[in-house]
Amino acid sequence: MTDMTSGRLLEVIQSTTRRVVSRGPLPPRPAPVNETVETWYGALLAGVGTDADGAAASRYFLKPGYRSRERPVYGPDTDRGVVHQPDVYRVAAISARQTGASSIVDVGCGGAAKLSALASEFQTIGIDLEPTVQACRETYPQLRFEACDLDGPHALPVADEELGRSVIVCADVVEHLARPEFLLTSLRLALRHARVLVMSTPERDLTRGIRDMGPPANPGHTREWSLAEFSSLLEHHGLAPYRIGLTRSDNKTEEMHTIMAVVRP
Repeated sequence: MTDMTSGRLLEVIQSTTRRVVSRGPLPPRPAPVNETVETWYGALLAGVGTDADGAAASRYFLKPGYRSRERPVYGPDTDRGVVHQPDVYRVAAISARQTGASSIVDVGCGGAAKLSALASEFQTIGIDLEPTVQACRETYPQLRFEACDLDGPHALPVADEELGRSVIVCADVVEHLARPEFLLTSLRLALRHARVLVMSTPERDLTRGIRDMGPPANPGHTREWSLAEFSSLLEHHGLAPYRIGLTRSDNKTEEMHTIMAVVRP
């Protein structure tokens, strides 16, 4: 091994320093573990004691300090061949069979591929924004779609009689909304007539880690909940889960990183 002169060693150190600096500032250090855990359990116990309808509800039962995104940004779907929430619609179909429902109402149906797969067995109604609904009608002209802005005050555009023979599915929608209380209120009112509600949303702590304080890494998401937080949110809005747990996020990784809640009237 050859000796390195002090001058040459200084050149190497300076060169390495320039390369590190050129990469930009270092990422912020994560919160200490004890602080993270205390914040996590603070969210778990939100509503216990004097905070029942106060600060916890005003921040949608998210842990203190969590930062939501003001305006989500949507881009093209680059996950070709990936089926997200592959089991949520299956659970909706099983729920319909077990309760004698003849219709599936998909609130926030998106491109409606998973809803259309159920059309051979059930009547289907897809609900989403007007541009999305127009695209769905062109793709699936034989199916019914209704336009509705879920991020503002609304009632689901489905008659009470139709809801009475329906199971409602709302898969990975609530995390996109700036004001989710409007959607949760309309779902609670619809469930006065519908047989079952099946909802899903990403589980933040499993997807991002327990130290994540937002905004979500997905630019199309406004905020994301842990399972405990989401359960509290649903209970607060009169949608106490009959069953709540985890389901596959997609059909490729098969990671159980998505919350699924089943709510009965």
